[in-house]
Formats: sequence, structure tokens, C-alpha cells
Amino acid sequence: MARRHRILPLLLVFFQHQAFAQTSSEMNEQIASNRAVKEVALSPDGRRVVSVVTDPTVAGGHAHLWILSKADAPTQITGTSVNNASEDSNPAWSTDGGSVLYLEKTGNTSALKRIDIGTSHPRADVVAGWGASSSGESVVVRGFAQSPGGRLAIWAANGLDTDKTSRKQDQHVFGQTEKVRLYLIDDHEAREIGLPDNVRSVTWSADGRSLLVVTEPASDDLGAADRLWLIVSNKAPREIRGTAENVQTASWLPDGRIVYVARCAHNAPIVCYDLYVQALDGSTPHNLTEGIDGSLINGIDNATTVGPVVTRSGEVLVTIARGFDQQVALIQSADGRIHWIDSLPAIVRAVATNAAQTHFALLAADRGGISAVQLADGRLRSSTRLLSPKLQPSEWSPLQGSRLQWVSDNHTIDGLLYLPAVAKRREGFPLVVDAHGGPAGRFDDSDYPLVRLLLDEGWAVLHVNPRGSLGYGTEFLASLQDDLGGADYRDIMTGVDAALAQAPLDRERMAMIGFSYGATMVSFALGRTDRFKALVAAAPVVDQISEYGTESSSWYDRWYFGQPWKRLDAAWRQSPLAGAVGARTPLLLLHGESDPVNPPGQSLELYRALRQQGSPVELMLFPRETHHELGQNFYGYPSVEPYHGIALRQRILDFLRDAFSGRPNAGLTIDARP
Repeated sequence: MARRHRILPLLLVFFQHQAFAQTSSEMNEQIASNRAVKEVALSPDGRRVVSVVTDPTVAGGHAHLWILSKADAPTQITGTSVNNASEDSNPAWSTDGGSVLYLEKTGNTSALKRIDIGTSHPRADVVAGWGASSSGESVVVRGFAQSPGGRLAIWAANGLDTDKTSRKQDQHVFGQTEKVRLYLIDDHEAREIGLPDNVRSVTWSADGRSLLVVTEPASDDLGAADRLWLIVSNKAPREIRGTAENVQTASWLPDGRIVYVARCAHNAPIVCYDLYVQALDGSTPHNLTEGIDGSLINGIDNATTVGPVVTRSGEVLVTIARGFDQQVALIQSADGRIHWIDSLPAIVRAVATNAAQTHFALLAADRGGISAVQLADGRLRSSTRLLSPKLQPSEWSPLQGSRLQWVSDNHTIDGLLYLPAVAKRREGFPLVVDAHGGPAGRFDDSDYPLVRLLLDEGWAVLHVNPRGSLGYGTEFLASLQDDLGGADYRDIMTGVDAALAQAPLDRERMAMIGFSYGATMVSFALGRTDRFKALVAAAPVVDQISEYGTESSSWYDRWYFGQPWKRLDAAWRQSPLAGAVGARTPLLLLHGESDPVNPPGQSLELYRALRQQGSPVELMLFPRETHHELGQNFYGYPSVEPYHGIALRQRILDFLRDAFSGRPNAGLTIDARP
């Protein structure tokens, strides 16, 4: 019975896809030709940067390494063969600058490789035999760290046994994964360092004799249990006691103390971080960022295995989200004094330097612009954009968003309103409200291909950072505990009124869209207001009770509403499905079939509830797509699914066009049957 109900929407999607392929807008096609830059590593001489650049979606969307500089043409050094389906990441220069080390992921394996730079035909070689083993069992290298003297620390796990999987002997015990182990490579021999948990990050000391190692349990079902270890020479690992909870990454200070990123001192979501300084004797850590104006960003856009950047004078360099910007700050390790670097671009996503700290490599964007690699001088006084492969059409100018502020429940809320580039208009612009993910997420003032697509249709777009968003301090971030869909929903709706009061918008033609928690917010709106003509929800959570038990990790959600079986009423109150009775606004649901974060059953639950009560609803399912991949396609970033993104965005356009024009929306299921 369940199978028969599922075939109908999938067949419907198939036939709709055939039509979309022929009607896709020019802007939608252009988006599939964009590239994106993700990671940066600076050469020892400070002249070149190796960066991770994704291929355009139309070329497969895979991530490879490029060498960038001020004067020389950009050079792709990996993924240049015919079979370039690998994913390359975590680049690092050798100590002599003659080669680059990186991780290459292919299928179920991930190998540490080295490629020589400057040769006419560079070839990538596996380092110390860390690749697929002769027994058929794959090896998954999760990360590596290089000492100042060139020694290597590698952390890796055993992967799938290809012999067993070929015979379909692939049963496994839930929650039991291959342990991620730490190895030191000496003279091409790997020596394991025994640690009780999985290794997540490693940092060498300046003299190359000691290691800081962060470990994590195999599962966070019982809560955060990350631990920080000190390894000196050949001695057994020693746990550093007294650290703050949920240590992420750590670095060394010149005076022998350590500085690390860990969970905020005050009650807040687990993605709230502070910067701590502590002596190795386990004495009480000193919080350097308590009460900071903004949110410390923990390597979200660069390799998260890299600890905070420490200057030679002992200052700690971090990036901090502040409203719609993301600034670089130098923090004094002695007293926490902060010096904001205002001379750099408004949005700095990642920072890297070389051993001599002659320069700094940045992944940065000007307001409204795309992230690109820039090179700054050693004092961070200015930066220059490096030559790079073409990232987007040259005719695309930076997005121009107008910053709005309004008061909601005595809180000041920020918004960005984008208006189409039309000189004169007799009637107001249709408005699309785009809700961000999270809840502890945020919009910044950078480039969004999806926004460009909506503006190209002649529609205005509103971005809101409501309560619960990053970038406004710990108290603001923590304000949604036991209140999902409460304060944040009110902040967005008062923002709609503020935008209507300040711009030429058509209040009779409005829609709301969102991905992940943004889709959850759309689902809350479904049962609470009829102000919108259409709603689009991509990978929502609609039932906190069922989602909590089926998602890949529950620790993040637990902070917001607790364990559902202990707080059933609270979990249901914060579930959009509870308020969907009688909803009449047309809803388009989009979901990846391989989503472990917000499982596809969430959209199926809402689809079934709405269909059986006669509400207008459509569900599109995308085979193979994870949560991340659906988000890439929704917002128009490079994807390994070359067709899904175009079809997904085109369906959104067609859905909103029909709603704004008053036409019946083809494909919507509105019949109710007993």
C-alpha cells in the first residue's frame, strides 16, 4: 500500500522534469556554469596560494586544486585527467614549497597525496602507502598535519572491505563505525599512537616535538565528549584536564600555553563557540571572547582541522560574524582585548599564513560579491585579489541589498532587501521572503545565485536574521530555546511589514521559501497565515518527534527542545505539522532521498497530511541527494548533480509565477479522499 502511494508523485515528477528541461530560464542555465572557491593555503615564500575550486555543475561539480598568484595565470594541478571525479581537499604546502599535500576522495576511499609543483607534467603520488590496501579493504584518511620539520601526522579509518561488499556481506551494527586512528609517519613507516576515541584534529608545536590532539566519541547520542590530548615525543598521550566543553581545534602560543575553540561558556546551542587560553598543567581556562559582539566562526568555510591562527607576537587571529559581515579580529591572548581589522573585505571566510607570516591568504568577498582568494600583507593592512579561473559571468555585478532594521518584541532585527533593477514601475514588486537554515544560521551580505534568479524574474527578495541567528552575540543566538517557530517567526513577519512600509512591494503577491530550518519556518507559516500566495520548503523538519529518532545526529536538536519522549508536548508544539490542519496556501516540497540530516520522511509526513485534508501540495524527490547536495542545488552553488539543480530551481520559478499570476498551479494535489 505504501509503495503504491509513493509511485504517483515520483511519476509526476518525472514527466514534469521533461518539461522543465525545455523551459529553463537563461539565468538558471548560467548558474550551472558557476565555480566556487573553498579552501586556501599559502606557500612558504608567500607568493602563491593553493586553493580548492569546484568545477561548474555542468562539468560535474567536483572540487580540485588550483595554484593562484598575483601575476601568473591560474593553474589547475589536480583533476585534469579525463576521469576527474575525485574530490580534493585540505591542501598544504611542503616545507620547501616544492610540492602540495592534499586529500583525494574517490568513492569510499580517501588517500593522502603529494603533487610536485613546477614540473611540466605534475603527477600525484600516494604518501607512505596510504591508499587502497592490497587486501581489498579501503582506507579513509580523514586528515593530516605537517610539522615545521616536515614530519607527518595522519588520522585515518578503515573503509569498506570491497571483497565483502561485492558479495553483499555489508551488514553492520548501528552506531559502530571504524575508529579514526592517529599515525606518525617516520621514514615511510606508520606508527600508531593509541588514543581511546576518534581523532578529529592535530596541531604540531613550533619545535616539531609535541602534538595537540582533539578526539571525539563515535556518536554524540550521549552528548559532547570531546577531549584534548598532549603528545610529547615518544611518551604516552596525556589528557589536558579542565578544558571547556566540546573542544573543536587547538593551537600553540609562543609562551607554551595553548589556545583553543570550544563551546560557549553560557547556555547556548552547540554551534556557539568561544576562544579559550589555558596552560598545559590543566589550570582554569581563560575565556577570551565571552560577551563578544558577534559570533566566533570555527572554520566553517575552511578545513575544520586547522586551529586558530597565532601570530609570532602571540595574538590570535579569528573570524567573527557581526550582523551581515564577517570580520577578522586580532585578540590579545593575555587579556582578550580585540583589535578589529577594518582594512580587509567585509566578509572574510578563511585565513591562512606561512611559517614566516610574511603574508596572509584570505578567502573573502566584498559586499554583494562572490568569495575569491586574496593576498594580504603581513600586517593585514590591505589585500589584493589573485588571478583565478572564471567564477561567474563577468556581466554579473555585485548584488545590491538595502539594509533594514525593525523592532520585534523589543529586539532590533536586521534584514537585507533586494529590489529588481527596474527604473520605473507602476505597481509594486512581488516579494519572496527567503528564510535561512539553522536555526543557528545566518545570511551575510555576499553573493547568492538564487537571489539573482529571483531578481531576474522581477521579484524582490527579503533576507532576515531573526532571533536565534549567528552574528549577534550569545544571548541573541540562545533566545530560541524551547521556542522554535516562536520568536523567530514573529521577527520575520514583522520584517515583512517593515519592508512593505519602506519599499514599492505588492502585498497581494508574496511568497516564502527556505531550505533546512528555513523550510521548517516556511512550514510554520503554512498553518499560521494566509498572507503568502505560495510556499516552498526544501528539506524541512515538520515533526520534531519522528525526526529526532531518525536523523543522523540528535545532539544539536536536543538543546532546543529536549528529548521528545520526556517533553512530548514541547516537541509537538514546535512541530509545524501540529499547525497544518486546514492550511490552504499552495506548498511545494523538495527533498533529497538520501538526506540523513532531515530524513525525507519529514516531507512525506507533511505531504500525506495535506493531501488527505485537501490542501494544495506537491512533493519533488531527488534520488542520491543528501542534505548538503540539495542545499547546493537550492541556492545555486556547484553540485555533482548537473540536472537536479536546474530542474529544482525551474520548478520553484514556475510555481511562484503561477501563484503570482493567479493561475492554477499544475501538478498540485488538492483532492481529499477518505
